[in-house]
Amino acid sequence: MGVRSVQVREFKARLSHYLALARSGQPLEIRSRNKLIARINGVPEEVPDGLARMIADGRARGNDGTKPQFRPVKLPQSGPLLSDIVLEQRGPRD
Repeated sequence: MGVRSVQVREFKARLSHYLALARSGQPLEIRSRNKLIARINGVPEEVPDGLARMIADGRARGNDGTKPQFRPVKLPQSGPLLSDIVLEQRGPRD
């Protein structure tokens, strides 16, 4: 299946059609005056979105009106502070 090319005017006129093609996995190139302005690669319906995967894996909570809660990340107990590394990379301040 090759890349399908469509002009903006046709894309706008048949938006639902082209979005269905993208959803099925058909890549699209959108052109204005034959100049490429966008590429669309749809996500097939069977591919779960990232947040749904994180909720399923227990890395986030959702659907209760609150923001997802992520498990804490364990950081190493030794080593320089990130702020010190950034200051060192910036060099001396005048």
